Amino acid sequence: TLSPHVYALADATYRSMICDMEEGAVRRGSDGRAKICDQSILISGESGAGKTFNTRVIMKYLATLSQRRASSGHANGSPNRRAALNKLPKELYKEGSKGISTQEKGKNDSSIEQQVLQSNPILESFGNARTIRNDNSSRFGKFIEIQFASDGTLVGASIETYLLEKVRLISQAEGERNYHVFYEMLAGMPNTQLKSFHLGRYSIEDFHITSCSGTYDRRDGVQDKDTYKDLVEALDVMGFSEQRQKDLFSIASAMLHLSNLTINPINGGEESEIDGENEHLNPTLDLLGVTKESLNQAICYFKIKVGGQFYTRCLKQDRAERGLQALIKTTYSAMFDFIVEKINSSIMADKGCSKGGKAFIGVLDIFGFESFKHNSFEQLCINYCNESLQQQFNLFVLKNEQEEYELEGIQWSFISFPDNQDVLNMIWKKGYGILNILDDQCRAPGTTDKTFANDLYQKLTNKPRFEANFRQVGARQFGVFHYAGLVEYDTDGFVEKNKDELPREATDLLLSSSSKFVNELAKIISSASSPEPAKTSRGGKKKVLTVGGNFATQLQLLRGKIDLTSPHYVRCLKPNGELVPDNFDPLMIVEQLRCAGVVEAVRVSRVGYPQRYNHSQFVSRYRTLGSREMKKAAKSSTRKVKPVAVLVDVIAKKMVEMDSKSQSSPSKAGKKDKKLSSSTEKVDLLAVGIQVGKTKVFLRRKAFDIIEKMRKDFMAAASIKVQAIARGYINRRDFNEICEANLQLQCWVRVVLAERKVQEAREQYNAQRIQSVYRKYKARIAYLGVLTVVQWCQRMQRGAIGRAEYERLSLLRRSAIVIQCAVRIRQACLVLGKLKQEAKDMKNVAEERDKFRERMEQMRIEMERVKKEAEKEAEEAAKAKEEAKKVEGLARMEEELSLLKDKLASAQEQLEKEQQRAEEAEELAESRRSELENAQESVAQLEKEQQR
Repeated sequence: TLSPHVYALADATYRSMICDMEEGAVRRGSDGRAKICDQSILISGESGAGKTFNTRVIMKYLATLSQRRASSGHANGSPNRRAALNKLPKELYKEGSKGISTQEKGKNDSSIEQQVLQSNPILESFGNARTIRNDNSSRFGKFIEIQFASDGTLVGASIETYLLEKVRLISQAEGERNYHVFYEMLAGMPNTQLKSFHLGRYSIEDFHITSCSGTYDRRDGVQDKDTYKDLVEALDVMGFSEQRQKDLFSIASAMLHLSNLTINPINGGEESEIDGENEHLNPTLDLLGVTKESLNQAICYFKIKVGGQFYTRCLKQDRAERGLQALIKTTYSAMFDFIVEKINSSIMADKGCSKGGKAFIGVLDIFGFESFKHNSFEQLCINYCNESLQQQFNLFVLKNEQEEYELEGIQWSFISFPDNQDVLNMIWKKGYGILNILDDQCRAPGTTDKTFANDLYQKLTNKPRFEANFRQVGARQFGVFHYAGLVEYDTDGFVEKNKDELPREATDLLLSSSSKFVNELAKIISSASSPEPAKTSRGGKKKVLTVGGNFATQLQLLRGKIDLTSPHYVRCLKPNGELVPDNFDPLMIVEQLRCAGVVEAVRVSRVGYPQRYNHSQFVSRYRTLGSREMKKAAKSSTRKVKPVAVLVDVIAKKMVEMDSKSQSSPSKAGKKDKKLSSSTEKVDLLAVGIQVGKTKVFLRRKAFDIIEKMRKDFMAAASIKVQAIARGYINRRDFNEICEANLQLQCWVRVVLAERKVQEAREQYNAQRIQSVYRKYKARIAYLGVLTVVQWCQRMQRGAIGRAEYERLSLLRRSAIVIQCAVRIRQACLVLGKLKQEAKDMKNVAEERDKFRERMEQMRIEMERVKKEAEKEAEEAAKAKEEAKKVEGLARMEEELSLLKDKLASAQEQLEKEQQRAEEAEELAESRRSELENAQESVAQLEKEQQR
């Protein structure tokens, strides 16, 4: 692994805590000289530098160490505990290591390590958002106190948050998003749940707080649908019941619908009311559990107390809209505080448990120094926090330097370092601090940002760290010279943001809700906004708690907690502002180092002894500068001297010689060299800039540069000697290779000449053989040519005789064939005439058949006519039969009916006979047709034979 590295730092922090506990260390307080078991890791950097990711990595690594240590089975007091700790698996250092998987145990069997790690997805969903600089920027600070038992196992944790960015809930800059939870719900929640929260037919673009910036996705490729699954899984692991999860998502959905409510002016703009036709009103009422009248009363009206009585006044549209925005911000902030409190109750170590936390490692993920084009109240609080942490860092660096000097037993003087206490006083000192002046303005009636700015100019104009020129005064701005540079703040919105108060009517609205969870949030809001007692000489008068005052109090408590730990620092640097890989911006890196206080820390370190080596490292690196003297000292029979002391003395003398040579002429330098070489007096190491401690050698910057130059010159001279020897060796090796190659070349030439001579002899012999063979070949070709001509002539003569005989026989054969064809044609013509006659007879049969068919058709028509007449007569007979009882002659009609039936039967028999005759005629015609076709084929064959 590279150094520094976040895994190495986390590992060193854990080992330091374990070692202190094993040595019987206790927390500071009972004994001021006792060691500190508690550790802290302070992670800082600008947005997008990787603070959240490194916090996650450190927590996962510490949880994995705890689990591995618990599974190794070490009991308290085990002497092999330190050895076992040093043998932890190397795979823990790999960045791709999964650590503890959340799938290893069920929801009801989650380990404390899992719960601690699963707090991250919840806080990131409700407290992180996409900004211009980062896709997963934490919009709040947090201090995670990871508690460990005496055996090094993780037993609990607690989280403290600082300064949640509420303004983001109302509006975001272009290219930024609101908090992740809104987008995760709309992207990953099932349709049934979306419908239950009245979100089924809406998308991200339909809500004001998620669409005002026109940005809906993340640039890092993370899908909101996947993070929603992680959020639900984390809520399950942390012990959030299904009903509690439903409550959280219900409030988040209510914030979406609240942002789309509209307020209409009435009575000429002097009053206002909520738009009752807005489609988001009913979902809001259902999710918050309030009525339309109570919501309108809380947003559009306010109460004033005059003479012991309350009077209700209506608000204008702009003030009502600000009240609606305050309701959204305060409700969401209360829900965030509830989530943090719930997480702490789940992962905090039980004080009554036997394995209660004996030590802790605090991980601080805090916002870095901020300086934008427009800086407001939030940037002042953030930079105040960074000023305080920078002071703690400077004191820690100076303290470490002084402690190391004292432990090594070297002579040292006090190191001056920049103290920014005056900036801290100017921001938060009673009487003239910026935040105190702002608190006084918030408590006084009728104050505005203008009165606050005027009060600042009046009280802080003469302060060296305060700036307010004519341009700034005209624009109601002021500047503060922070440790990282000048930052200009705009006082617009300072008073309102510092108050951050929710109207009493809105709090009463939440308290009157039918939802128990909304009531709990209302109680959180009431407790947070309730005035705190002020310890003044006037008695028990209470003062209102402001955002700036609360943050300053939290910061002081945080400083006190960090001061009681052994701090470790992680400075996250952002390589470029485009969020692309393989792009390193040096100017941006330098600016971040300056804002992080690293440049100043390096300056403080270089004032003392910035370069230090262990004795063995110093001897190993610089032994070439005094190897002879060290060998002489080792062989001397006098008392044994440490090699590092001999080497430092030799180097110091050489440094003095170099200094004297540079300050005197060359003639005088030779005399001084002789005096110094013969002198046995020791050199003043403090004046030279070298001090030898108990375990380390300390070098000032100048001394380090000189020693490095001496080492470089010695190494250069030694390298020249090595190069000369190497070149001689290479040249000799090349000469021997050339001689050997020359001998081999001569041998090869002689071999080539001999081969050529042998080749010529072989060619002469082979040429004679080829000539003889060629002559033989030419003679044989001539003989074969004559033989071929003779044979061809004989063949042509014999062919002519054979063809003449063949022609004679062919003529006789053709004559016989002609006679045969004539006879056969005659016979075929007779057969053809007979067949044609028969064909004419078949034509007559066909005509007769057609007549039979026509007659049958006529008979069929006649039969149908007779049938119809019979049916008609039958119908008439039926009618007549009914009247036959009255009319005589019924018998005669029956006889006529029977006669008609007989005629019909005879007609049917005749029709059947005609059909039978027609079928016989068709069969006869078919047989005659086949005979005709056979005859035609025979004629065609005879004609072909005749043509041949």
